[in-house]
Amino acid sequence: MRIVVLGSMKFADKLVEIHNKLKELGHEPIVHERLFSFADGTSGEMNDLKNNRVEHSEIKRKFNYIKGWHDLILKGDAILVCNYDKGEIKGYIGGNTLIEMGSAYVNNKKIFLLNSIPTEVPYSEEINAMVDNENILNYDLSKIPIEAEESNQELTLKEIAEKSKQIEDEIGLNIDDILNKLTQEVGEFNDTVQKVRGRFCKEKANNNENLEKEIGDVMLNLISICNRLGINPNELPKLAENTLNKFKERKELYKKNLKEVD
Repeated sequence: MRIVVLGSMKFADKLVEIHNKLKELGHEPIVHERLFSFADGTSGEMNDLKNNRVEHSEIKRKFNYIKGWHDLILKGDAILVCNYDKGEIKGYIGGNTLIEMGSAYVNNKKIFLLNSIPTEVPYSEEINAMVDNENILNYDLSKIPIEAEESNQELTLKEIAEKSKQIEDEIGLNIDDILNKLTQEVGEFNDTVQKVRGRFCKEKANNNENLEKEIGDVMLNLISICNRLGINPNELPKLAENTLNKFKERKELYKKNLKEVD
């Protein structure tokens, strides 16, 4: 299972240990690229934090950690929150980790806790609402299944695009390859539409089965390109609505142009 390992960077060395143990168990752990430099002390910003030369917020802004973790969460099947004790609070979960848990929850990612839910934080009920009891590990990583469970819930366009990107990266496809593929698929879509209409073809199509397939091909390549360019595919309906509003504003101009053509 692809598991995003989360927790306070104060415990970076422990997070690396969890990363390595998950790998030994056959999982695919995902961590922020800067975690290892935090753990081995080569990270300059960690030294700045320890010596009170900068604020946590400054570091988070500089390296865009909040969005960075969100993007990693979308790539995983689940998250593992490494909630170690902090002072007298058992299994502490801070505000940043709570945000990450919320991101995982709304994107239908399974949430595992290394330790019990902290009761001495004001948002313990919110944590309870997101975490199933059987997913509280009490430090036993073997409780995490190797394979991700199949979900009956439909994937979002963003999730589909992320899964497509994983396959594209494995094959070695870049954005230019996908743009060329999109152009090809649009052409095939056009041909199929004309067959459904019975135009410019020897034989009219009997049903829409191929049309639906070609629409799927166009959509997959389109959302993949959007995703690679930093445009959330889930925002496509909103973008289409914006264009619809422009279309409404220009309808009189379209009518005028059509009359002039006639």
